[in-house]
Amino acid sequence: MLLDGKNPKNSSLRLLLVGIISSLLLTLLLTLLTAGIYAWTHLSFSVLPYIAFTINAISALIGAVITAKQANQSGWMYGALTAMLFSGCIVTLGMIVDFHTTFQIQTAFRMILLGLIGALGGVIGVNLTKAK
Repeated sequence: MLLDGKNPKNSSLRLLLVGIISSLLLTLLLTLLTAGIYAWTHLSFSVLPYIAFTINAISALIGAVITAKQANQSGWMYGALTAMLFSGCIVTLGMIVDFHTTFQIQTAFRMILLGLIGALGGVIGVNLTKAK
């Protein structure tokens, strides 16, 4: 299922990569926008973790919608996989940037929550294609 030999243009691996890369690029864009807002306003430092998770959730949702819309089937599965792989990339990048970061139960909970958000995005994305 991961590599469909019939149509390599729409292989599952390619679809997942497109969704993950879209999520990562959206995360970068929203993080830069947030940094600009933070630099010019007097936001409290304590709200940044909530903003960061919101950015990740929005990015996972959009990436899942993109993947499921292209897959045109099994939206919840493609959405959840996209979001879980995306959150795995974010956690890995976080551990590379900060060597003192450890994988905690809260990290696993956030990854599962992003997976559920991705499943919702997948359902939305597969139904966007059926709405035509």
